[in-house]
Amino acid sequence: MSANGRGGEGEIVDLLIVGAGAKAAAIAAKVDAMNGLGMAELSVTIVEKTRPAASWLGLNGMTSGEEPLAVPPIKDVGFPYRSSRQFPEVGDELDAALLPLSWQRHAIERGEYAPWVNSGAPPILHRDYGTYLGWVLERATEGVATIAGRVVAVELDADRRHWVIDVVSEPSEAADATGPAPAPTTRRLRGRALLLTGPGVHRAFPHRGREIRPLDQLNELADVPMRPVFVAVMTMMAIVIMGVLVMLFLLLQHRRRHFLGSVREANVDLGGNDSAPVYSPDVHSHFWEAQASGQRP
Repeated sequence: MSANGRGGEGEIVDLLIVGAGAKAAAIAAKVDAMNGLGMAELSVTIVEKTRPAASWLGLNGMTSGEEPLAVPPIKDVGFPYRSSRQFPEVGDELDAALLPLSWQRHAIERGEYAPWVNSGAPPILHRDYGTYLGWVLERATEGVATIAGRVVAVELDADRRHWVIDVVSEPSEAADATGPAPAPTTRRLRGRALLLTGPGVHRAFPHRGREIRPLDQLNELADVPMRPVFVAVMTMMAIVIMGVLVMLFLLLQHRRRHFLGSVREANVDLGGNDSAPVYSPDVHSHFWEAQASGQRP
């Protein structure tokens, strides 16, 4: 994880962000573009415990990373590209500066853009979008620092003018394993504003690899309220059955009217009264014989 731009321990930055996810990537992209254009001199420090976009990549236990993204990936860190609403004079320049960090640019670099378009622009996976967010944070470095560590305390300073966070950084896995294990280090960061991001409190779903345990072993899961579900299912079944019965009744009524009309026509041809159909055996026999021979009775 990079630690670039500004944001040292003794410096007061404009914004502290806890969590390097989609919100942090979007802010970092805009700060990088504004600083690069000379529009501002902003400083942002992002603190991430695991790695950028960890929840999107399936590393924090929230998702597997294989779920399809619910929105098109072109709704990226620069979307909706209407900066002229906030910055009428330089909005177009700011949007143009964000384009190198767009999802299209990311897909083009990976050789995936043309196949994605030719296949009908299907939804991408969470982990694919997480890879894109990490790609953005690697490039949006103008005034942006990304620090690996876990936030253990958040408070206001004595003057209640700045936010103060304590960050514990674990020793790197690349440290020499032959010597004594280095102790975690704690640093204090200050900022004029603070943004807390992330998926919130969650419970890990117990599993063995990719095999889910039987339901009777998942004691942490809440009981499913079966009675409302049963009532809803039975109600839907009753509605469907009633609909089928109504359709059968209407069909039988139609067939009955068709039969009576045919009998009435047979009665008229035999010299009877068309308003009073004849149901005698002779009329019925004459009618069905004519029907069998394909002639009009």
